[in-house]
Order: sequence, then structure tokens, then C-alpha cells
Amino acid sequence: MDDDWILDVIADLKTFAEANDLPFLAVSLNDALRVAEIELASRLAQDPALRERGAGASRPIAIYVRRGRGSSGPHDA
Repeated sequence: MDDDWILDVIADLKTFAEANDLPFLAVSLNDALRVAEIELASRLAQDPALRERGAGASRPIAIYVRRGRGSSGPHDA
């Protein structure tokens, strides 16, 4: 069984939060989605045999490094 089902569940919850005026929950779920993608990709990187069994994230991801305090940019809240 693919492990990326969890990504769909989190994405669905995020969509619900956005549609029901729950903006802080939506942002938190977006963060949770990114963490899940990173962890699944990391697991696959550490154990390529998982890919052969069909486990892990099947979506491309990008990893962003959080800037230190005092830095500003388009991703800052």
C-alpha cells in the first residue's frame, strides 16, 4: 500500500479548512502537508527498496530552508 494516502487526507482537510473560513488551521495543515512530503521522500532516500514495494511519496517536492530571524521574504507571515 502506498504511504502517500496521508498526503491526500491532509490536502482534503486543508481544502475543508479553507472553504470553511478556518485560515489558521489551513496554514497549519499546509505546513503538515510539507512535513509529510519531506518525511516520505526522506524515507525513500534512505531505503530505495521502499520504492520498489510502492511505498512513499509519488509527488515531486521542493524543500525550503527557513531563514533566520530578522530576514524577510515572500514566505514570511
